Amino acid sequence: MAFTMRLTLLVVHVIAHITASNGSWHSAKQAHKGSQTSRLVFTVNMNVGGHRQGTILYNDTEELDKFFIEVTTNGRITTEKLLLDKQGVKVVFPLRQGINIIQLRVHSTSPSRASSIGDILDTIEGLYVEGSVPAPVGGIQPFVTLEAEDAICTGKVIGPTYLSYTDTIYLPTEASNRMACQLNTSTTEKEYVQFTTSTSFNALSLRYSIPDSPTGGGLTMQVDVVINNNITENLTLTSAYSWFYGKYPFTNDPKQGNPHHFYNEGRLKLSNTYPAGTTVKIMATNSNMQLLTPGRIHQKELFKSGESCSTNKLQYEKTEAGDSQPPPPDLCQTNDTERVGCGFDGITAAQCHSLKCCFKELPNPNPHGYPYCFHTSQPPSPSPSPPTPPSPPSPSPSMNCSQPLPSRKDCGFFNITPAQCIAKGCCYKEDPPAPNPKHIPWCFFNHEPGPNPPHPSPPHPPPPPPPSPTPLPPAPPHTGITIDLIDLYNVPLPLSPPANALNVVSFGADPEGKMNSLKAFQDAVNAASKNGGGAVWIPPGSYLVQGHVLMMDNVSLHGAGPWYSLLHGTGNTVSEGAIGIFAQTKGTKNLGLFDFAIIGDIRERNDGQPVQGVGGAPVDGSTIQNIYIQHTKCGFWLDGPGADLVVAGNIVRDTMADGINLHTGWDSVTITHNSFRNTGDDGIALWSQNTADTNISITFNLVQVPVLANCIAIYGGNNNKATDNVLADSIQGGGGVHVGNRFTSVPLAGTTLLARNSIYRGGCLDMNWKFGVGSLWFYALDGAGIMDGEINIVDTIIADSPYNAIFLIGNTIKNINFHNVSVNNAQQFVLELRGTKAPYATILGSASFSSVKADKLNYTAIYNCENQEPNQFDIIDMGGNIGWLQQCHSNNDCGNTTVTTTCQGASQSTSYCAHCGFP
Repeated sequence: MAFTMRLTLLVVHVIAHITASNGSWHSAKQAHKGSQTSRLVFTVNMNVGGHRQGTILYNDTEELDKFFIEVTTNGRITTEKLLLDKQGVKVVFPLRQGINIIQLRVHSTSPSRASSIGDILDTIEGLYVEGSVPAPVGGIQPFVTLEAEDAICTGKVIGPTYLSYTDTIYLPTEASNRMACQLNTSTTEKEYVQFTTSTSFNALSLRYSIPDSPTGGGLTMQVDVVINNNITENLTLTSAYSWFYGKYPFTNDPKQGNPHHFYNEGRLKLSNTYPAGTTVKIMATNSNMQLLTPGRIHQKELFKSGESCSTNKLQYEKTEAGDSQPPPPDLCQTNDTERVGCGFDGITAAQCHSLKCCFKELPNPNPHGYPYCFHTSQPPSPSPSPPTPPSPPSPSPSMNCSQPLPSRKDCGFFNITPAQCIAKGCCYKEDPPAPNPKHIPWCFFNHEPGPNPPHPSPPHPPPPPPPSPTPLPPAPPHTGITIDLIDLYNVPLPLSPPANALNVVSFGADPEGKMNSLKAFQDAVNAASKNGGGAVWIPPGSYLVQGHVLMMDNVSLHGAGPWYSLLHGTGNTVSEGAIGIFAQTKGTKNLGLFDFAIIGDIRERNDGQPVQGVGGAPVDGSTIQNIYIQHTKCGFWLDGPGADLVVAGNIVRDTMADGINLHTGWDSVTITHNSFRNTGDDGIALWSQNTADTNISITFNLVQVPVLANCIAIYGGNNNKATDNVLADSIQGGGGVHVGNRFTSVPLAGTTLLARNSIYRGGCLDMNWKFGVGSLWFYALDGAGIMDGEINIVDTIIADSPYNAIFLIGNTIKNINFHNVSVNNAQQFVLELRGTKAPYATILGSASFSSVKADKLNYTAIYNCENQEPNQFDIIDMGGNIGWLQQCHSNNDCGNTTVTTTCQGASQSTSYCAHCGFP
């Protein structure tokens, strides 16, 4: 015992010495550990790449001559046989700028000592790497993002909005930060958005939205990319992979209504590298929208131009000036529930009438969101020119518009115009100016209005309209392009092949993409497998791979980088040529996927088709690193059981469903430093259906704009954790982080840890429930609606929740603890509690709160929609709570605030605890 302690003290001394120099220490306790495969995997972050010295330290010196370590860096062997000594060992690592994966695998030189390999693995203390830096929350990503609303926008900055999946199109809702720049292509002078770069770059990815075609097939258009006022490139955009309609799992038919999934991304590799401070201008070109030609087109060819559809698709902006007479009154007589939407967000009466539609406002609040601009049967025939809006009316003479700001009562809705506000008889004043952090209403009346005051609006944002009885194709809100953001990349030179790798071109693969290379890829993988395993090399090129490549044990695929080695598929099904890299169903051991792109051609969601980018069960020492995946059903859908997998440094964009889903019985998996954006379902999901996912680590990921469901979802399972992630802008049916017993998952057990996550604008107005879902939410549905596994939420930031910050729904939820949580600018509640059965009333259980601090609440602190006995859910105040809980011990503390609300149709007067002192 004394001998072991002396060695441990020696290690601590050495760690303290080496971390004092230029580098960082990587503890084995934080590394991925594969007990069955005797490996430790470290994530090492570098600001500058190159060869750097590292030191491996351990605290057991017994029989070191019987063991050695195999070291790999980014999937390539660094040292095959590293002998151990008493002072630790030094290694020179070939490291990249950004994320690096260093794997240490212990081997025995003597068969008699093989059983002790695990013991040796346990003695490794960690790894020091010269020049390495700690990772920030959200991970090390290979790009820098610039938002269009922060750039020079000569078009129109739109947003923020939060409504989704309605017949009215809210483009800002699905944009990053819920704002974007809208460019009109029909103007005489070209509109543009101009970014000033903060880093050097030689490639970019543009996130954009352009309208769909009238029948849902998609359009194409081009934009000019102007760098430092010199046109260098153009980029072809398409809506073939966006715009979905109807109900889950959704269709491409605009007649189904409820449009969503508006955005797509296009990548562009530039011919030069440009420094920080460069201007990048994205300029819309005039009248260049084209219908997609029939049939599917290989993405390498971009998209061929066909018949122009600008006249049909852009009808809502091409209305004739002065032609704004309403239809005959008898055509506008209908029940509110039978109104069919005929306009767009913020349409005026003149614009509506110019479309030959009816315009009739409803009393505010309009809880069902019935459209003001509507018709009752067939859509009207549009005219070709824009209308001339009428002069805005004046406020009601009885209104006093000069009262102090705290006296204002909200009289409008998101993005209401001055004319629309004044037409209601209300005051309009943009004071205080944007960003208006306390959200003082600009459209308002005061405490003492005239004899017929308008009704105050419900808390923002208002609920969406229900689906129309006879839905119509959605109206495009503009005639051109909406720019959300650009990602700037500094793409390194192409990688060289690993030693002794088999080349897919030698097996007949076509790097020009003219021929299907599926057989060549499969033949190369099979040949490597027959050799006992090894690397398969994908040289730079664009390969057509129509089908699934089935991986074998101990075989790895390596590309020159995801900007150089591109694998494309075709069609929505496997038989049509959908691409996928698949492990075997029973499990492929020690699989490796490194440094290439998988570009699918999936344009609809079909849950019966295995058309994910990566599938199967990569197990027992498998690693997937630096893969770019776009336009597949899922990025990764991995069916267990399986264990010991690392998924690191990948980028997933524009999928029809999940970014990654670990489905059934996974153990010891690390998902780290990945970026997921615009997924059609959960960004990252653990689904413990029938068999628990256990010991899963979700760390340092960036998850943005899942169009459906959550950024991170943990459905049941044991002892899983999600830490150090940045999660933003969940759109519909979910929030930032969700934990639930749902979808026949194994009930939550052990301890689930949610730590150091930052959640921005998480949550939504659920299209089914018609009430808000939180940024952080917990749902006990299965198992009689009881969830009692321990959940700890610590050191968490929740900012700008459009509804509630924390949401608990179920029959019974307990053993949930919040510590050091910051809630900033929640639009409705810090905490909302609901039961699972209509009227979604009583929930049982308890939750503890310590050092939960709330600031800038816009409505109330706690919502508990109970219609039975009060106080059936125990809110345990552990101290240190500021801005919400300490003011809610008695309603008298908050001025006895009482608000009448509706609990799923059961109207009642419910006491709220308001944030005292807020106007």
